[in-house]
Amino acid sequence: MAETKSSEAEVRAAATIGGAPISWVAIIGALMGAGTLVPLVFYIEGTGYHPLSKALYVPVVAILGIWGGVTSITIGGIIALFIAPGAASSFIVSLVFDYIVLALIIGFILNGKWKYSAIFWLAGVLTYILFPWIIPGQVFVESVGIVGPYNFWPLFIGANWFDISSILVVLIFKDKIPAWIRSNDGKKMVAAIMLTVWGSEISHLFGWGFWAIIYSQQAELIAILSMVSVPLERSVLALVGALVGVPLLRTLRKSGLRSIPGSAW
Repeated sequence: MAETKSSEAEVRAAATIGGAPISWVAIIGALMGAGTLVPLVFYIEGTGYHPLSKALYVPVVAILGIWGGVTSITIGGIIALFIAPGAASSFIVSLVFDYIVLALIIGFILNGKWKYSAIFWLAGVLTYILFPWIIPGQVFVESVGIVGPYNFWPLFIGANWFDISSILVVLIFKDKIPAWIRSNDGKKMVAAIMLTVWGSEISHLFGWGFWAIIYSQQAELIAILSMVSVPLERSVLALVGALVGVPLLRTLRKSGLRSIPGSAW
């Protein structure tokens, strides 16, 4: 009997990803993929949109834990690459930064592992500063018509002020967010989800350098529009995530189901 119980426990352990049941991960991943077909907020430059599923990143990670959540969101991202090009503009860049990295950062923030988020933030800043302004450099910048380095810092800080401030949000609320998301206070749970969306803006710093190249002739206009549009877009995502996530987490806490490691219920 002891061997039977042991083998049953091993089967249950093997059928999880980071403690999250594979069935949950697969089903939620499929739903996340389907959710990419639903536009929630259109990009101000008109090249695509933030899908409904993106507003659910924080609740998904809060329910499935870091690794289950990352896997589920990645599944949704892979599906999006084939069925929703407006939500996933390019295969590698979009899958890595819009799905995997973003989900990881959210998981780190919700579990108080803020130092890992800071590493991603620094990597994003360095990537933006180096490419393309220093690597490949001035010749390349001029060849594609990007506004020269003399305008780099105003563009960078102006367009990315909301993203840059994300590291301050993480540092200031690094202890409060993990506690608030696991509390029974609805207001604190809402605040935790909305602050996590803001804190996860770290990931957006990876993309703006490529974006500037694509819109090189309109870099200054895009930067000005980004100052206002990015915080408004993220506010919508945060609000929808809170409206969906808080009731789900409360329901799971009352369900009597086994909690998943790293989850918030």
